[in-house]
Amino acid sequence: MNKLNVSKFSDILRSAGYKTTPPRVLLLKLLDKAKSPMTIKEIMEKTGEEMDQATAYRALKKLGGAGLVSQIDFQHGHAHFELAATKERKWIRQQRIAP
Repeated sequence: MNKLNVSKFSDILRSAGYKTTPPRVLLLKLLDKAKSPMTIKEIMEKTGEEMDQATAYRALKKLGGAGLVSQIDFQHGHAHFELAATKERKWIRQQRIAP
């Protein structure tokens, strides 16, 4: 499985009109690798000390505004996040599995 590099995520962010920041790129990488939607707790466990929870929420909100991340409510008290079902996500998935 090929992993996208930072420049590909940067291109996606720029095309959506957003600056490339380390937290945004990190979140896109995490959600790209995730096999299912992630909770903020799972995201924080994966990021370690690379970002705090407030930064993660702000970045997720911006990525959601760009149409790159979806917030899902399974009606059990907390949200889950995943890459949005957009052409960018299809492009990300195609790049990840391409030889």
